[in-house]
Amino acid sequence: MDFYDGNATEACRKAGYKGSNHTLEQVAYENLRKPEIVSAIESRERLSKEKAIMDRESRQELWTMIALDKEERTDTRLRASELLGKSEGDFIDRHELSGSIAIEEYKRDIKEKVDALIRSTFYKN
Repeated sequence: MDFYDGNATEACRKAGYKGSNHTLEQVAYENLRKPEIVSAIESRERLSKEKAIMDRESRQELWTMIALDKEERTDTRLRASELLGKSEGDFIDRHELSGSIAIEEYKRDIKEKVDALIRSTFYKN
């Protein structure tokens, strides 16, 4: 389990198992069928993944630590404080939209096209 990195046969070799490649493949196959070994590998991979990816709380802890660190440069502390504030939803970005939509004009145009289609379909001479 400690040596497993995706290649069970190589893990057996590193763990000290002896024998030919075929023998090690068989041992690896059997080991990967043991629930306790599979569970240990999955647990290790899960922990590894958790350490590799910061979650929201971890980022907030980091930014707080940097923002409060008196030995950090002021611009670094301010940036950490800003990122922390954004992650907490302290700032609201407002965007103003303007323009007009000619709904009535579109409705009239569509009605005329539908009426023309109906006339051409049902009232052919």
